[in-house]
Amino acid sequence: MGIPRETRRITHDNMSLNVRRHGEKRVGKLVHRSTKTIGSLPQDLLVDVLARVASSSFTDVFNAKLSCKEFLESTKDDYIFQCISIDKFPLTHWFPPSKRVLSFLTRCLNKGNSESLFRQGMIEYFKLVDIESGLEYLKRAVEKGHPEATYVYGMILLSSGDQQGLNLLNFMNYSRSRNWNVQDCRDKISSILSQMWINN
Repeated sequence: MGIPRETRRITHDNMSLNVRRHGEKRVGKLVHRSTKTIGSLPQDLLVDVLARVASSSFTDVFNAKLSCKEFLESTKDDYIFQCISIDKFPLTHWFPPSKRVLSFLTRCLNKGNSESLFRQGMIEYFKLVDIESGLEYLKRAVEKGHPEATYVYGMILLSSGDQQGLNLLNFMNYSRSRNWNVQDCRDKISSILSQMWINN
């Protein structure tokens, strides 16, 4: 002869409580029912989150897009390509890059990725000796707040006697809104120049 059991469910808002009676004892189990899924989040919020991930790691955002349909769709947004880190891709390709890599890097440049603009400016100015085009790319990167582009552009202007160059370099040294390290900029620029055949 078994002990009679009575089970009832008490529901309150988004939680449910299962209560089972064993004689006079009550055993309660709290079950949370979440109504939020990734699909229920606004698209612009997903894009913003993925853009932050993309700015620090190309690999992480690539893995995120493989995890679900919502992330895959969000990573197609132009804003992702403006922010995504391309540090894993070399400045100079000793062998022709694949069509997929070339398409990705071209899209980053066309969408105004600051690192892409900076790299293209360096190549145009120092390697291809297209002064006007190189300065234009560097200027666009400066407008997006790229530190190395600001340093190079400032130095080029300063060397030509333009006061704006000195203003840019002073801004880098004394800016409180951005934590810029001039020595780090010099080191990165030196590394980039060592990878290129410099004509200018």
